Amino acid sequence: MRGMSAGEGEAKPARSDAKPFTAIYHNNFLHDRQEEETFKILIDVIRMRQEDHYNLECKSTRSPSTPAL
Repeated sequence: MRGMSAGEGEAKPARSDAKPFTAIYHNNFLHDRQEEETFKILIDVIRMRQEDHYNLECKSTRSPSTPAL
């Protein structure tokens, strides 16, 4: 239908680690996870983004006073 976002109007499946891309499609990848696991995933995403930013654009996103994670 026009005006509907991806996955809208469809039944959302229960969380399954076996199908992470389906969970991302349904916007519930981080739902129903323990807080510690959620933060680990988010920190990994930030690290990967910083590494890509550095490798692809040769720029550091960390200031000299920011400690490494």
